[in-house]
Amino acid sequence: MYSEVIRINKSNQKQAYFILYDEVNIPLGINIFDKILTINTIYFWNNSRLFLKEIYRALKLVSKLVIASADKKFMLGLLFVNHRLKLYSKEILTELFVNSTFVCIDFTEKRDSGLSKSGELVNRIYLVAELFK
Repeated sequence: MYSEVIRINKSNQKQAYFILYDEVNIPLGINIFDKILTINTIYFWNNSRLFLKEIYRALKLVSKLVIASADKKFMLGLLFVNHRLKLYSKEILTELFVNSTFVCIDFTEKRDSGLSKSGELVNRIYLVAELFK
């Protein structure tokens, strides 16, 4: 993915900056980001509690993290979902956020319709959490 995003954004080097890192240590120091948005990545985090701490460290004192992910029940109905993905329900994410250093201001379940990878119309259920430092 890293190589692909570099290739696609070659002409936009002054507008975007990409770093490949190990998920354990964001190699950019502390208190540097105003906002972080992550969509459909939490399934791949090896240690979500540890990574939330690392994100917290990288955010400025008054800052925001938004995490969007599909609901566990919805994901289980998709053909490409396998045992390597960590799936989260609203309850599991709530517990994760409550036990983090973040303050969860808004956590909502949303629904929309879209085409799946196989071309079928699906009703998606996804979760959006707004967390503040």
